[in-house]
Amino acid sequence: MTMTVRERAAACAHEAAHAVVAALHGARIDTVTLTPEHPERFGRCTYDGDLTASAVAAVALAGPVGEARLTYGKSPSVREIRSVLDGQCADDGSGDYDHLIASGGPLPLEVVNLIETCWPAVSTVARKLNRDGHADHATVCAALGIPETDGHLSAQAAAIRAGFLPPPTR
Repeated sequence: MTMTVRERAAACAHEAAHAVVAALHGARIDTVTLTPEHPERFGRCTYDGDLTASAVAAVALAGPVGEARLTYGKSPSVREIRSVLDGQCADDGSGDYDHLIASGGPLPLEVVNLIETCWPAVSTVARKLNRDGHADHATVCAALGIPETDGHLSAQAAAIRAGFLPPPTR
């Protein structure tokens, strides 16, 4: 399957948003990759970490929110996010929609504000992903301005999650 320029940009924003939110919740990013040859998805973000169910839901929703932010502009509506999320069910149960349902909770809509605060970092990671086809934990942490080890515990990460401080612009 060949990606259009628009699909590639959307996949980059989508996967970068997953990675940024995962790192802010304490995950260590294994890889963020584009997978244009995959029949069900254009990208993948894998991470390690012992995340709570609500953090897993936030990470799952972050991708569709990032893609909706790119597609529709600042602070996308629930309807716009749903339009992206509707296609996120995978045959093997690994889609974003599948993870949200498995979390058992309501949609963590605070992710919309978090993505808006983190948009400079999401954009930085997305540009790297678009250019190189992959990104890693160091890339995500540098974009957020947090340490690679226990960065989610830093004052910078706390300020970002609270919406007080955007990541540095790179």
